[in-house]
Amino acid sequence: MKIRNRGTDHDEEFMKNFETQKFLLEATKKFCEEKGVELIVFPQDNSSVQDSALKLKSLLEGKLTEKVKK
Repeated sequence: MKIRNRGTDHDEEFMKNFETQKFLLEATKKFCEEKGVELIVFPQDNSSVQDSALKLKSLLEGKLTEKVKK
């Protein structure tokens, strides 16, 4: 957040959204556990869309490779 140095990043209401994300992630984890669905959390960074797509592709390919080995 500090790297971007945007004024709205320090707004109190904006910051509350990050607290809400924690609850949503926990609810998602619980749902996936109950339904037997694997949850893949994709880390966010300042990558370009293309770099992010390549990272996600690699992550998913790794998961598929793991499943084939089992």
